[in-house]
Amino acid sequence: MPLVLYPEPSVTRARALNALRRNGVQWRIGCVSERLNGLRVALEAGLGVGLFAASVVPDGLVPIAGLPDPGTVTFVLSHRGTARGSAAALADAILSAQWSRPPLTLRQAPLPRR
Repeated sequence: MPLVLYPEPSVTRARALNALRRNGVQWRIGCVSERLNGLRVALEAGLGVGLFAASVVPDGLVPIAGLPDPGTVTFVLSHRGTARGSAAALADAILSAQWSRPPLTLRQAPLPRR
């Protein structure tokens, strides 16, 4: 299975590779990009499959059924309530965001038939 991944270190890269190894799925790296847009273009070109946090799934990509579950990752923001101004606003925005959607393994959506 060709993969489209962020370079190391990457949480989604590590999760994808560990899940595939644990389940005996053979893989190779088809493309690496530091940018989300680079990964999206590689996936649209059919260079492989990728794993994204559900909150950043690029338009036009669809989930693939039957692949190993990469598990979940929990990020924690801790502050003492002493932040002021823009730092406090950022902490409030992060803490109020909906980040609880599961990760998705994606590929390019099939092209419509003519």
